[in-house]
Amino acid sequence: MFKFEQVSVQMADGYRTLKNVTFEVPSGSFAVIVGGSGSGKSSLINVSAGLVGCSTGKVFVAGQNLAKMGEKSRRQFLQQIAIIRQDPMLLESHNVYENIALPLRLIGENNSKVRTRVLEALEIVGLLHKEISQISGLTASQKQRINLARCWAKNPKAVLADDPVYNLGAKDSEDLMECLYGLKEHGSTILLTISNTRVGKFKDARMRTLWRGELTH
Repeated sequence: MFKFEQVSVQMADGYRTLKNVTFEVPSGSFAVIVGGSGSGKSSLINVSAGLVGCSTGKVFVAGQNLAKMGEKSRRQFLQQIAIIRQDPMLLESHNVYENIALPLRLIGENNSKVRTRVLEALEIVGLLHKEISQISGLTASQKQRINLARCWAKNPKAVLADDPVYNLGAKDSEDLMECLYGLKEHGSTILLTISNTRVGKFKDARMRTLWRGELTH
């Protein structure tokens, strides 16, 4: 699904957040990149999504060079993936249901399909009773679960998760991981970055370590 070939990302001040990174995430797999603060985890996710370009090297998605994708292909690619970050970035002007429904409406899904997907996703994350709740009244854990529900509803081909458990406790982190594995079982490819202090047990996962922009085994 994702293939990095000697990828480096250099900032305007010359600092390289990624240094000659080469690795592959096969379709349907669960890959975990472990790294502390400043290791380059967010850069890795942003490059995988095509939100940040490579200074050198190439990123391939489903066999296509991401840098050479046309506007239409890039838009289709972004519609097929979901990104989960530490900050769920929910819209406080919308209730729970509307936050999950909005991405589906933006890609043209009809109201009936939107409602079915949203309610199914809320049930999966255990927050069906929060359907019409306001975002401001949710806990940090609930907000991240709504973020995950938004991901489920989209039924993505790939999930890029940027240390989503960073602000969560141990139990909430375990619950979120179970949901990510559920997405994998439904066919999504998972690329997860996670802090050193949050390493747990990952079944059938490909694990690598990111240190100061360099990927190691």
